[in-house]
Amino acid sequence: MKRRKGLSVTPGEVNNLPLRIMPRHSIEANRWDDCVSKSKNESPLACCKILDILTPDWYGVIIGDYIGVMPLPVVKQFGFLSVQMPQEVISLGIFSSDSRIVDLFPVIFDHPAFSGFKFINYNGSPTRSEISLIQGCRIKQTFELYLNNDYEKIYRNYSRTHRRNIKAFHNSGLSIDSTPFAGVFTSLIAEIGKNRSELYMPPQYRKRFENMTKYALENDMGETCSVRKNNQLIGGAFFLKGKKRVIPYHLATPEGRRFKTSFAIIDHFIKEHSGQDMVIDFAGSVLPNVATFNRRFGARPVPYCTVTINRLPQPLRMAKNKNLLFKLRYLFRT
Repeated sequence: MKRRKGLSVTPGEVNNLPLRIMPRHSIEANRWDDCVSKSKNESPLACCKILDILTPDWYGVIIGDYIGVMPLPVVKQFGFLSVQMPQEVISLGIFSSDSRIVDLFPVIFDHPAFSGFKFINYNGSPTRSEISLIQGCRIKQTFELYLNNDYEKIYRNYSRTHRRNIKAFHNSGLSIDSTPFAGVFTSLIAEIGKNRSELYMPPQYRKRFENMTKYALENDMGETCSVRKNNQLIGGAFFLKGKKRVIPYHLATPEGRRFKTSFAIIDHFIKEHSGQDMVIDFAGSVLPNVATFNRRFGARPVPYCTVTINRLPQPLRMAKNKNLLFKLRYLFRT
């Protein structure tokens, strides 16, 4: 097992780690959110209220006396407790102001407290530390763009293609509307998902995501941008904002792609927030085309670790390994 720099964790030490896995109703929300907000890898997706909306009945890992916390989106599938990342939540992980605690991911899954979960599919937060691999780990890549520079400096790092596409949008006569609109992302995904099965979002979860957007907009945790043509929504984005980290959710219809709406919307957000101590986390950069789109804004690649542990009995284990239950899980989502 590779060791992270500055951290030495033996299997015995992991077993003795003082942690508790607690249901949501037993978690002290103020202490949890304070721990998340002070973490270097802080993420708005780890805030109690956001988790409450997106993944009801979630559990939380409490390390020590709230010196570290880790959200666990728990679902019951076929009678077994599983940890499964909700749709549109790319990464979570361990949050702490102590980097040694953050660096316990993914070794933490070797702790006996996790033995009761028959299936675990979990993505850690982006990290620039060396990652300790355990069985079931894979390294994936996202992109981050720091906004603590003047807009002109950030813009100079855009690719020529991106600059050309942004200019094409502005020459089209279309405009970006920044009026808060809780349904901007869900409206687009409902429409586009009709023809693109990989973007399908079940109605129950679509409602949760819209409720989360509404909460974020009302509590200074979110912004939206939308583009309309002939009064029809053709592109838009919702930006979920934490203390320093922003996660964009953007989509465009075929006509929106033709008018390069996503290029212009991301550029608009960057321009509005340049010079701030903030980072855009382009979550979801696994697909080559998406990675290229993110990278050409001058964003830097950052690895994150995904863990899959399958202790389901046969034949459910085989079905999960073949990704069949991943498709079926929407039928059992409440």
